[in-house]
Amino acid sequence: MAVTLQWLVSNEKLNNFKCVAGEKHMNDVITSVNILDNPDVVKWIKRDEFVLTTGYILKDDVELQKSIIRELKETGCAGLGFKIKRFFNSVPQEMIDEANRVGLPLIEMPFYYSFSEISKLIYDEINEQKMSKTELKNRFINKLSEAFFENMGLDYMMNELAVFIKKPVLLVDGENTLLSVATSPKYAEFFPQNELPILEPLNVSPVSYINMDKTSSDIYKYFSITGGKFRFFVLALPDLMGSLCVLIEGDQIDSFYHTVLEHATHILSLELAKNKTAKVSPHSYHDFFLDFLMSSDEKTDEEIVDLCSFYGFDYKPKRVCITFVLSNCDNDYHKKQVINLICQSIKDELSEKKATYLCTGRDILSLFIFYDSNFNAISAVHDAWETANNLYESIKNNLSCRLKIGISRCHAKIGSIGTAFKDSIGAVSIEMISGENNPVFSFTNQLSNHLIKKLTKEEIVKLYEDTVEPLIRFDSRNGTELFLTFQTYFFCKFNASETAKKMFLHRNTLMNRLDKIKEILSTDFSCYGEVYSLYLGICAYDLLESST
Repeated sequence: MAVTLQWLVSNEKLNNFKCVAGEKHMNDVITSVNILDNPDVVKWIKRDEFVLTTGYILKDDVELQKSIIRELKETGCAGLGFKIKRFFNSVPQEMIDEANRVGLPLIEMPFYYSFSEISKLIYDEINEQKMSKTELKNRFINKLSEAFFENMGLDYMMNELAVFIKKPVLLVDGENTLLSVATSPKYAEFFPQNELPILEPLNVSPVSYINMDKTSSDIYKYFSITGGKFRFFVLALPDLMGSLCVLIEGDQIDSFYHTVLEHATHILSLELAKNKTAKVSPHSYHDFFLDFLMSSDEKTDEEIVDLCSFYGFDYKPKRVCITFVLSNCDNDYHKKQVINLICQSIKDELSEKKATYLCTGRDILSLFIFYDSNFNAISAVHDAWETANNLYESIKNNLSCRLKIGISRCHAKIGSIGTAFKDSIGAVSIEMISGENNPVFSFTNQLSNHLIKKLTKEEIVKLYEDTVEPLIRFDSRNGTELFLTFQTYFFCKFNASETAKKMFLHRNTLMNRLDKIKEILSTDFSCYGEVYSLYLGICAYDLLESST
């Protein structure tokens, strides 16, 4: 099967990839990947390449946006992947219209996937398809063996198996109790989030021997799962501790995958023997409720209630969302270790104290804390802030990657469940220069930044020019640090001693700088209105700097 854009968009290792134009060409082949960070790159793009861009070179230039689409189509590239939430909140409509006109697939990609992740996924698949079946089998079995020896867990191993054979897989004991499952969004509704479902055997087909030397039978079973009836190919584990079941939609399983499964049963059997009490979450790579939170699709309150009821999310109380965002992790296993560390801390610190809901993804973990009607919004956010800081303190000495924590506003409406999640992500995305080494960010504390973001670029520039721009201009001409001094002074609450300490300045040096700042800004910081305007200017400057 060729590597196509349709394969990419529907790949279970990714989520929220969406074709916004050129759907008729989604089955065109991808042979390589390129990155568009300069208009001249178009000259070197090859036919059938999938091109990735953040859109930085296209900012504020509608004509360039349209011409790039035309030029890419002329090169014969497979399509353009456009990362949103970096420089554009969504793919520009002008590009969508032009892509539909010329017939170029345009893929909207979430901000939380790096270009290297996407490229690696595509090249891995291309290389896999070039490999012989024997090489593929040996490489996968080696990968599963390494997972066993490196203690990566049953959850990880089952998920790798499901991804490799491209089918949902179950692991059951001798009494058909489900021990582990790795599935896909297509079958998510049959595997509830909060508990592993009970399987009921309805029928067993006649035994079908693969060869005369086998000591156990390969059989087909029908299981009833959450009201649906499914046919599974079943392989008994070598020590009869359980069975590996593979969902079958056709008459039989491919002989190549059958061989792989036989080898996999030996490794899974060893894993069960090592940890007989292993019970894993039914969703291995990502939580499907998190998909709903990330989605930009609008849903009615009734649809949201149905989703919440299905996934066990209590939609009635007030809620604050705390999201943990990982970066600089070495690999997926590293991410999983850190996420498990956070989950354990949440369990130890909160399980008996607060009503919570937890959902995880590849790079993020979101914790909802619920509050009753007696809690006002300010108290709820303050409580969430203390909770987030306490959780960070409990894990910081064991962290092996960068962690940011975002806290949402307090929300009560059904339709704002997704908004709470987006608040928490938005809080992380704005890094204020507070002079503190704290990775916890609150949407409420950054409210001015978020309000300013809603202004036009011209209005933000005007706000900057009317407030702190003279300091920036003076620094640029004289090689001074007046703006940094003013920022630090502001976030130190106008405490000169603390400011001098943070900036490693003699107090007299600081006082001289402050006098110069007051002179340039024509203020003595005694007017609250002026001080607040200057704070907005700092926020405007930060936003302008982050967008360059």
